[in-house]
Amino acid sequence: MDRRVEVPLDRPSRLADQLKGAIAAASGTQPLDAPPTSRVELLRDGEPLGTLELAGAQVRWTLAGGGAPRTGRPDDLLLQSLREELERRLSR
Repeated sequence: MDRRVEVPLDRPSRLADQLKGAIAAASGTQPLDAPPTSRVELLRDGEPLGTLELAGAQVRWTLAGGGAPRTGRPDDLLLQSLREELERRLSR
Protein backbone atom coordinates (compact mmCIF):
# COMPACT_ATOMS: atom_id res chain seq x y z
CA MET A 1 0.00 0.00 0.00
CA ASP A 2 2.17 2.84 -1.28
CA ARG A 3 -0.50 5.46 -1.93
CA ARG A 4 -0.53 8.61 0.16
CA VAL A 5 -2.91 11.47 0.84
CA GLU A 6 -1.91 14.48 2.90
CA VAL A 7 -4.78 15.94 4.91
CA PRO A 8 -4.19 18.98 7.11
CA LEU A 9 -6.53 18.34 10.02
CA ASP A 10 -6.33 21.97 11.10
CA ARG A 11 -7.94 23.19 7.84
CA PRO A 12 -11.64 22.63 7.22
CA SER A 13 -12.36 19.91 4.68
CA ARG A 14 -14.78 17.04 4.28
CA LEU A 15 -12.01 14.45 4.62
CA ALA A 16 -10.56 16.12 7.73
CA ASP A 17 -14.01 16.06 9.35
CA GLN A 18 -14.47 12.40 8.45
CA LEU A 19 -11.06 11.47 9.83
CA LYS A 20 -11.73 13.38 13.05
CA GLY A 21 -15.07 11.57 13.42
CA ALA A 22 -13.47 8.18 12.89
CA ILE A 23 -10.69 8.97 15.37
CA ALA A 24 -13.25 10.12 17.94
CA ALA A 25 -15.09 6.79 17.59
CA ALA A 26 -11.90 4.91 18.48
CA SER A 27 -12.34 4.92 22.23
CA GLY A 28 -12.12 1.25 23.16
CA THR A 29 -9.45 -1.41 23.43
CA GLN A 30 -11.16 -4.37 21.75
CA PRO A 31 -9.21 -6.19 19.03
CA LEU A 32 -10.09 -5.74 15.38
CA ASP A 33 -12.49 -8.32 13.96
CA ALA A 34 -10.83 -8.20 10.54
CA PRO A 35 -7.46 -7.27 9.10
CA PRO A 36 -7.03 -3.61 8.11
CA THR A 37 -7.88 -2.82 4.50
CA SER A 38 -6.81 0.83 4.57
CA ARG A 39 -4.19 2.73 6.51
CA VAL A 40 -3.97 6.51 6.76
CA GLU A 41 -0.90 8.10 8.28
CA LEU A 42 -1.69 11.56 9.61
CA LEU A 43 0.86 14.34 9.90
CA ARG A 44 0.84 17.61 11.82
CA ASP A 45 3.30 20.24 10.60
CA GLY A 46 5.12 17.51 8.66
CA GLU A 47 5.56 15.33 11.74
CA PRO A 48 3.76 12.00 12.32
CA LEU A 49 0.61 12.40 14.40
CA GLY A 50 -0.70 8.84 14.21
CA THR A 51 -2.14 6.10 12.04
CA LEU A 52 -5.81 5.36 11.38
CA GLU A 53 -6.59 1.87 10.10
CA LEU A 54 -9.92 0.84 8.61
CA ALA A 55 -10.88 -2.78 9.12
CA GLY A 56 -14.39 -3.86 8.21
CA ALA A 57 -16.81 -1.93 10.44
CA GLN A 58 -14.04 -0.88 12.83
CA VAL A 59 -11.20 1.61 13.00
CA ARG A 60 -8.00 1.57 15.00
CA TRP A 61 -6.19 4.79 15.96
CA THR A 62 -2.56 4.63 17.07
CA LEU A 63 -0.73 7.78 18.15
CA ALA A 64 2.75 8.23 16.77
CA GLY A 65 5.44 7.54 19.31
CA GLY A 66 3.58 4.85 21.18
CA GLY A 67 0.62 4.40 23.40
CA ALA A 68 -2.02 1.75 23.25
CA PRO A 69 -4.08 1.65 20.05
CA ARG A 70 -7.75 2.63 20.42
CA THR A 71 -10.48 0.89 18.45
CA GLY A 72 -14.09 1.65 17.72
CA ARG A 73 -17.05 1.32 15.40
CA PRO A 74 -17.90 4.59 13.69
CA ASP A 75 -21.32 5.19 12.22
CA ASP A 76 -21.75 3.11 9.04
CA LEU A 77 -22.42 6.18 6.91
CA LEU A 78 -19.31 7.94 8.22
CA LEU A 79 -17.15 4.91 7.50
CA GLN A 80 -18.60 4.47 4.00
CA SER A 81 -18.17 8.15 3.12
CA LEU A 82 -14.61 8.11 4.54
CA ARG A 83 -13.68 5.15 2.35
CA GLU A 84 -15.24 6.81 -0.70
CA GLU A 85 -13.45 10.12 -0.06
CA LEU A 86 -10.10 8.38 0.44
CA GLU A 87 -10.55 6.45 -2.79
CA ARG A 88 -11.55 9.62 -4.64
CA ARG A 89 -8.45 11.42 -3.38
CA LEU A 90 -6.20 8.51 -4.25
CA SER A 91 -7.55 8.19 -7.78
CA ARG A 92 -6.58 11.76 -8.72
